[in-house]
Amino acid sequence: MKDDTAPSLWRRYRFSDVFTHSITPVSSYGLKNKSTIAVVGGPEQVSSAPERKTEKHVITQIESELDKVRTGLLPSVDKFLDSLSNQTITPGGGLDQEHKRLGELLLQSLLRLDAIHAEGEWEQARKDRKAGVREVQALLDRLDSGWKARR
Repeated sequence: MKDDTAPSLWRRYRFSDVFTHSITPVSSYGLKNKSTIAVVGGPEQVSSAPERKTEKHVITQIESELDKVRTGLLPSVDKFLDSLSNQTITPGGGLDQEHKRLGELLLQSLLRLDAIHAEGEWEQARKDRKAGVREVQALLDRLDSGWKARR
């Protein structure tokens, strides 16, 4: 689109100027009938009111975290523990790094489970969360005890 007006006649206004003072008429900004307005930038994401979590939603979060541990970390921990019997452990070596990596991932999972808030009256969600924390903690304990036994 070609603009025939001279750049010296262009005026810039911040978007917030217009809406900060919503009682101010647009004409006070020098806009007249048949003025051309160019909008630069895109619409901002307007977030709606946050959804109220339900017990079912919280249980789904817990199950999702546990599925990640069971499908991603459990096989890796099992493989790591099996490999301990076949290899010599050197400080700072590959097994040492893998032990640290798996331990850190399990701790992160525990933190994510800990961050899930189950309302007081949500008995099932609280039980599921508690069981999930115990499961991940048991896997972490198994990792650490296997590591200590081999060293």
